[in-house]
Amino acid sequence: MRLSLWLAAKHLATSRKGGFLGRVSLLALLGVGIGVATLLTVFAFVQGFQAEVLGLLTGMNPSVFVSSAERGGLDPEASLHDLVAGVDGVLAGSAFIQQKGVLSLREGKSLELAGVILRGLDPRREPGVTRLLEHCDPPFTGFASPGVPGLLLGSRLAEELGVLPGETLVFTTLLDEAEGQAVHHEFRVLGMVKTGLHDFDRRLAYLDLSEARR
Repeated sequence: MRLSLWLAAKHLATSRKGGFLGRVSLLALLGVGIGVATLLTVFAFVQGFQAEVLGLLTGMNPSVFVSSAERGGLDPEASLHDLVAGVDGVLAGSAFIQQKGVLSLREGKSLELAGVILRGLDPRREPGVTRLLEHCDPPFTGFASPGVPGLLLGSRLAEELGVLPGETLVFTTLLDEAEGQAVHHEFRVLGMVKTGLHDFDRRLAYLDLSEARR
């Protein structure tokens, strides 16, 4: 038996004969035990929550972004993707395009508006970089849509607009900020993406990369 356990056992055995002091010792021991157990439980919850948040962040974002220092982004026809994918340690890569604008839904005389970031994704390569398309409802099968391009909305964004799959939205953005020329594009909602991250679910909408490049 370890010395510390032997001393504790001897003290408790002696305290049982001490009446009031014995009961105080037992209560003190019980209080320390409860305090330590509570502390360990809180630490376990914090560690679990931290792991969950980190898992969401790393699952929805690539580990490394490669972008142009100049306005206009990278040349989509350049072979940069193959160059980056060939670097040792890189497991996968996928190109994307982002554009800020406004989504609108007209229902009768009312008009619902929401500021969004429209992100064009490569549906073939994106699953190798993030788990974003795994969180679609209904399950993602592609961006194909008859008539107008298909669009995925963040779940909170869809709730704010009050839109359901199959409905048509209009995306408005400034093609040339200097001239103030607005451009409008129609999209059909294919489903919702619920990641559990507020900024993703509230601010982002997704379409096929080939449509975003047009």
